Amino acid sequence: MRECNRRVSFLIAAKSMRQKAIRFLASMVHPIPVERPQDLAETGKGRIQLLNLKTEPLRIIGIDTKFTQQLRPTDTILLPKGSGKIQVDRVISDTELIIHSEIKDKRALKHLVNENGTSYKCLPHIDQDSVYERVYSELNNGQCITIFPEGGSHDRAEMLPFK
Repeated sequence: MRECNRRVSFLIAAKSMRQKAIRFLASMVHPIPVERPQDLAETGKGRIQLLNLKTEPLRIIGIDTKFTQQLRPTDTILLPKGSGKIQVDRVISDTELIIHSEIKDKRALKHLVNENGTSYKCLPHIDQDSVYERVYSELNNGQCITIFPEGGSHDRAEMLPFK
């Protein structure tokens, strides 16, 4: 950092910044906190299922669910065991929603067509515009950006625009 004669700012998970010790240390390296959906995930109430794959492939039905409280358009439903992610297009009621596109993945379908439904997690959509603005501002001012390696999040395709 010292050799490049530029200030270096670190992209760091906002979840990490909520820890007192990490926040203290990170504050010395000009952190840019990034909120990650997986850090804000919550277990979905009830169970979900796809009742009719042929006639209504976009309609998800809930059993004892609270869709109106837990999900909004553009949020993501995460299926068990990494079997799939589904983007919410429209929430109709506490027990009915419309997804953005048909599910093709066989592992995801196996969970969703189960007669008892499947458990799920709710991942909120996070607008990262402010993060991009801050990064571009730093770069336009001749500064450097470092992606703080906290696991595999820096290897994801969504990070390519930053790289």
